[in-house]
Amino acid sequence: MSADPEDVAAQNSALRRVHRSVLATLVLCAIVVWTAGDPDASGEADRRFTWVAFGLAAASILVRRAVAPGLLGPRPRKLLLASLLLAGSIGGVGVVLAAGGGPRSIGLLYVLGAAILALRPPPPIGVGA
Repeated sequence: MSADPEDVAAQNSALRRVHRSVLATLVLCAIVVWTAGDPDASGEADRRFTWVAFGLAAASILVRRAVAPGLLGPRPRKLLLASLLLAGSIGGVGVVLAAGGGPRSIGLLYVLGAAILALRPPPPIGVGA
């Protein structure tokens, strides 16, 4: 099955925009954590935040690895989008932690981990077989 090259280019452009948006959102998350987090907190956070962050990170990694490069169709697009959104939501965990009076350093580490996962741009989708 072949696809229109303009359609494929538009889809790749949309994925790049989402990627940049997730990175910009993580910058905003870091700013919110820096301003809302408690710099004098003990350095320990509720373990539930850690488990949620690890679960989101694992899901983001597994979903991204499920996409074979060069495929075309709704499935690879949805998986790449889900991977980016899962990685970005780890920054949200840091924001929720900081907004609840948690330690600033832990919240910033969550945002940093999310940025590491989201930093690599998604592979371009192409014409599938």
